[in-house]
Amino acid sequence: MDTWLSYSLQDLLLFSPQVYFGLFAKANLAYWPWQLLLAPLALALWLLLRRSGRWPEVAVDLLLALAWTTSAYGFIGRFYLPIYPAAEWFRLAFIVEALLLMLALLQAARSDRPEESLAGRHRCPGLLLYLLAILLYPLIAPLLGRPWQGVELIGLAPDVTALATVGALLSWHLAGRWWLLLIPLLWLCVSALTCVALEYPPGVLPLALASVALIARGLVVRRG
Repeated sequence: MDTWLSYSLQDLLLFSPQVYFGLFAKANLAYWPWQLLLAPLALALWLLLRRSGRWPEVAVDLLLALAWTTSAYGFIGRFYLPIYPAAEWFRLAFIVEALLLMLALLQAARSDRPEESLAGRHRCPGLLLYLLAILLYPLIAPLLGRPWQGVELIGLAPDVTALATVGALLSWHLAGRWWLLLIPLLWLCVSALTCVALEYPPGVLPLALASVALIARGLVVRRG
C-alpha cells in the first residue's frame, strides 16, 4: 500500500511537456494545408448554432461527429498513441462519441416533435463557450510561449473539439440529449489531470470554462 501511495500523477505519464505539446505542431505540419478546412467547419457550426429547428440540429450533429472522428484518428491515433499506449482508450472514447452524435442525428431527423426555439438567454452560455473554444483558447498557448505551429484547432486537437462540443450542445435543448455531454466532459477531466501532471496550469482552463458554462446554463434554466 505504501508503494502505491508513493506514486504521483507524473509517474503515470511516459512523456515530457515538450514531447506532448510538440505533438500539436507535428500534427499541423503533417496535415498542412488541409487543416485550413477546419476554419470553415468552425464557422459553419457557429452559423448553424444560431439557428433553430430540426435540420440545423442534424447538421450540427453531423459536423461534430466528423470533428470527433478526425480527432480520434488524425491526432490521437496517429500522434498521441505512439508515445502513450493508454491513448487507445481515448481514441475509442472519441469514436464512441462520434457514433453517439450520429445516433442523435438520426433521432433528430426522424423526430416528429415540434421545432421549439430555445430562448436566447438559455443559449447564451453555450454559444459563448463555443466562441471561446474556437477563437480564444487556441490563442492562449502561443501567447504563453508555445510555438504558433502548435496551435490547437477544432477537429484535430482533442481539448478544443471537446470544449466546442460542450458549447454546441448547451446551445440546444438538452432533453434526451444530455448523455452526449458525458464523454466530452470526461475527456476535459482527463486532459486537466494530464496538464496538472505536466505542470501546465493553463491546461485546466477548458474544464473550468465548461464547468462555468454548465452552471450558467443551469441557473438560467432554473430562473425560467
